[in-house]
Amino acid sequence: MRIAFFGSVGVMALFAACSSSSSDAPEATTPDASDMDVGVVTQEDGSVTDAATDAADAAVPPLACTARTWCTASSVKAFRATPPTAQGGTVVDGTYRLAYTIEPTGVDPGYVKDSAAILYFSKGRFEAPGDTGFGAVGTYTIGTSADGPALLLKGLTNCDFFGAQGSPASQTRTYPFSATASEITLISTVTPLGPDAGAPWKRAYVYLKNDGDLCAPATKDPAAPADSYFCRVANCACAQSTGSQITPASCPFIH
Repeated sequence: MRIAFFGSVGVMALFAACSSSSSDAPEATTPDASDMDVGVVTQEDGSVTDAATDAADAAVPPLACTARTWCTASSVKAFRATPPTAQGGTVVDGTYRLAYTIEPTGVDPGYVKDSAAILYFSKGRFEAPGDTGFGAVGTYTIGTSADGPALLLKGLTNCDFFGAQGSPASQTRTYPFSATASEITLISTVTPLGPDAGAPWKRAYVYLKNDGDLCAPATKDPAAPADSYFCRVANCACAQSTGSQITPASCPFIH
């Protein structure tokens, strides 16, 4: 997962969503700065020192890493189009599964697909999948950014791929976003690296609400942006659980 949604700047592990060797669409080999720069941290060092925010976190303890666990070898399709602008909205509690991504034409790397991911929200708290780069549970608030309304995710406890609790977390990731009752779109800024790197660009991650079977596939290759969660590798695996860890044996090939 590769988070698709978070590297040195990015979101959202109790959820394992790692892909394996592909037997279908080729995996991109061009290094992707989004693995290090997905999203915008609230401060240059990624920390938050607001006493009011810290007090609010103390009043709203984070979810357990086992609240919503999920592992999968599936991926979603990446579309070439103009990413939407952030419109804000209300985050409705529930589970959201990544349906597809959007990035503009004419930029690298132009992935054919992105690793699957889920986000879980409950009463001001969130869980974020490890392959989106955050790998933590914590609290969230709505704020603003240079690109419009923003979702601020403050990690409080790290989680591994299968739902085991780890060390304390202390990073806040900020994403321009749009939300409806059934969809959340997070906007990430990708900053290319290297002497010949181009200008930064935006990538959108579109999540659809799914409080049912997270392993149920959608359309493999829709022609237009739509739910494209599907297993595109030979060694497929998927498992989900509520309130308990997922064992590696229940999800082979996932690391």
